[in-house]
Amino acid sequence: MIKFKQYLQILSEQKLYDPTADRRLVSTRIPTSAKTNTDPHTLHGAERLVVDIASMSPEHIERVGEFLKRPLEGKTKSGRSVSGSHSLLGPTDNLSNQDAFRLMTDRSTEIVDWHLQRAEGLPEMASRSRQWYEGANKITRHFGDKYGHSHEKVAGVMAVLSPQMDWYKNASLGERVMHIHGEHTNTTWTPEMEEKTGKIFKKGNTEHQEMLAAIRGKKLGEIEDPKHAAAWIRTYDEAHHPRHYRAITPEGEFGEHVQVGGGKQRGSVTWGGFGDIAKAVTILRSKPGDIETISKSLGGAHKVRSFYNNILQPKNPDRPDSTIDTHAIGVGSGQITHSGTHPVVAAGLGGNVGDAVTGVKGTYPIYRQAYTNVGQMRGYRPSEVQSVTWDDSRATKGEFTKGGGQAEEIARLHASLRSGDIGMKELKQGLASAYGQQVAPSWMYLKTKPLKSRGSTFMESLKKKIEKLLNESNEFSEHALLDENKNPEE
Repeated sequence: MIKFKQYLQILSEQKLYDPTADRRLVSTRIPTSAKTNTDPHTLHGAERLVVDIASMSPEHIERVGEFLKRPLEGKTKSGRSVSGSHSLLGPTDNLSNQDAFRLMTDRSTEIVDWHLQRAEGLPEMASRSRQWYEGANKITRHFGDKYGHSHEKVAGVMAVLSPQMDWYKNASLGERVMHIHGEHTNTTWTPEMEEKTGKIFKKGNTEHQEMLAAIRGKKLGEIEDPKHAAAWIRTYDEAHHPRHYRAITPEGEFGEHVQVGGGKQRGSVTWGGFGDIAKAVTILRSKPGDIETISKSLGGAHKVRSFYNNILQPKNPDRPDSTIDTHAIGVGSGQITHSGTHPVVAAGLGGNVGDAVTGVKGTYPIYRQAYTNVGQMRGYRPSEVQSVTWDDSRATKGEFTKGGGQAEEIARLHASLRSGDIGMKELKQGLASAYGQQVAPSWMYLKTKPLKSRGSTFMESLKKKIEKLLNESNEFSEHALLDENKNPEE
């Protein structure tokens, strides 16, 4: 007999599995070879192409295995040279390329599993962290209702704005694009926007200056080029909207505004490139049900395409996706201190050793397989393993102090593993010591309200706005009341 609690769980999972969403799921790998006869952007649902080890050719596995054994070199965004290796392999002198591939998959599985068990040391965190994609699904549905867009469009907007972007900021940027695109089509270019141009458009950048010339003095609705519309949207946002943004819980509720500097001031949201905003504009302007345009706008990155699918269908039972991002690769490689520009992470995100025929890139399928393996062993969905370990790794890194030596100690442990001086058991013991006592993520202490009553990441309620203006002055104008820079919620 099914217990009442189990019955509720079954109903909950059925609610989060929407069969009508299947046709809106996209392929997570995009073949580019002329030998490929099928357009992957037209394949959805059960027909879609999935990035995994099973989709790799033996020749590609051989090349990836050879790549795994090499020392890696790369540069940070600032131009600083960095080096590294896939050190989980240990000594590679006697490893064949096939063996290197299999060993990296096995050891990545082992280290991800270790991270998951560590996270389960805080049961409340682990149980709630499993819900991040369910929460993202809730938020995107909320924004779809609020701004009049289909769920797949909103999920697409969030996905294309996600590269190298914190989720809290990601959600706010997505809302800002939808708000401005929907509410300010007929808004004229303002003096405040003109004042921001010097900061946004670099004088020595020809492309920037051409974009500025194309949008200056125009209404958003008069601009056809998505990239020019993206420039207008960003300029309006920086001129007329506050920079703060809200924290978010895994369940999809908004908390207070993010605080920085020891809680002394609100954090500021920052934009990525104009190209990502332009992709979001293209998605919003697409015809209803045009999944092909959404798919093409998502680009070829496995991570972005998987993120879209995870948001749209967090409990899809058909070949479930997992979003392998910078943090997931850090966990899967045992090197959580690596940034998005580190060569190990760059390879994991799809850099190097790609296969144009299958569309599989880099070492991404190894990490995807590791998270899938751990999920099968522990009763988690792959995306849940990723979201739980994501929380654990971020909270752990947040406790690393400058000059504390944690990054150096982790690097030393990996050098010892690579040389064969220690094994995986000693590596995990050393990592546990370097990580220190486990801490709870900041969202566990958030004061939240139901999404409907706190429905915006950056705009405050009209009631709060009036109270703020009254506190600032005994007199205020109608213009001040309506100025978006004072945070109204329309």
